[in-house]
Amino acid sequence: MNAVTTRYELDYLRRSVADYTVRSLDLLKAIEETIDSLGALSEQARVFAGLFSKEAERIIVATQPGGAALDPDLTTEDALLETERAISALHGRLVEKRTVAHVAPELTVEDGVGDAYDEAIAQVADLHNAIDRLRAALGEHDAEVEGASGNAYQTPEALFADLDAE
Repeated sequence: MNAVTTRYELDYLRRSVADYTVRSLDLLKAIEETIDSLGALSEQARVFAGLFSKEAERIIVATQPGGAALDPDLTTEDALLETERAISALHGRLVEKRTVAHVAPELTVEDGVGDAYDEAIAQVADLHNAIDRLRAALGEHDAEVEGASGNAYQTPEALFADLDAE
């Protein structure tokens, strides 16, 4: 072995180690950023789910016959349905990304990426459910209010007669 060969081998080894270190640092940075982003998403979803749940509960408690409809033209219903669809799509993307994270050879269970995805998926699902509960509360409130306004049918025959007239 001559000195030139040894020098090239050492230089190659040094560059390989440097490249591995940089790649490792980039991976660690990506892992940290992913976990931080998923943590922020989880927290946002948790807060919004709490707000939607509280509003649904407030509507349920405040519902009284003879009150005013909250969403007579169904604009809120439509907006909530659109939001539910967006949340559902986000949930699907998170599930896909979690699957990729589970099979990525450069990630390990100890990295915490899978756990961060699990938490985000759970919080997004809770948000979807809270929006659904709010939609239901609005619908039930308005149905009860409309039923108390005198528009309710007194007999099944009256309902069928009205349906036949249309």
